[in-house]
Amino acid sequence: MNRRETLIEIAKISEQCERFNDMTNAMREVVKLGDPLSIEERNLLSVAYKNKISTKRSTSRILSNIKEDASKNDTLTAYLSDINEEFESSYSKILNLLDSFLIVKELRDEFNISKETFQESKFFYLKMKGDYYRYLTEIANEENRQSLAESSETAYNQASELCSVLPAHNPVRLGLALNHSVLYYEILHLPKKASDLATKAFEDAIAAIDTSSRDSYKESTMIMELLCDILSCYVAIFQYWSTVEDKLI
Repeated sequence: MNRRETLIEIAKISEQCERFNDMTNAMREVVKLGDPLSIEERNLLSVAYKNKISTKRSTSRILSNIKEDASKNDTLTAYLSDINEEFESSYSKILNLLDSFLIVKELRDEFNISKETFQESKFFYLKMKGDYYRYLTEIANEENRQSLAESSETAYNQASELCSVLPAHNPVRLGLALNHSVLYYEILHLPKKASDLATKAFEDAIAAIDTSSRDSYKESTMIMELLCDILSCYVAIFQYWSTVEDKLI
């Protein structure tokens, strides 16, 4: 086994043991070796960071509920600040990895990668970039929140420009639409854009789902259900505010 193969094997074993810190460390070293990642390796990288970060995001949500009480206690305020700095460091590491090693135009010519393969990889990494900037907005202060949200939107928009390389029912393409819609609704407070984006992604996927492979069908339909759920939520909220406005007129 060469070094790359050994690191991939460590990442797989770490996933099975749910040692996601070890998994991210192994995949980070794979990325830094410089060669393009295969689809399997891309997925390992994504799974590693997603699981490592998920606990931190859950912690962030809990912390956000006690910030008001924390503001009355200097020791607790300092503790929350230390935790947020730790989170920011984790998010910054994956964002740096994406920008420095993975979202790089020159790789296509250097490694003789086809245009379609290159665009699909870039799409995947730009979606990841948008996701992690969105996660940063969840813990950011008001001063930085808007600029981080804009960075997330920029990455999602850049990924959307490449989405034609994937079929409408592709799980990653559907995941982009779902996450982009959440950004518009929850962070940027643009409900119409959120609804329009989710609606188009859902309708396009419905029209193409019969052509999906057995492997992707289950994941695709699961994300489509999530899109349907948030659309139902958007509609309910629109109807509520429409009723409120009618009463005020």
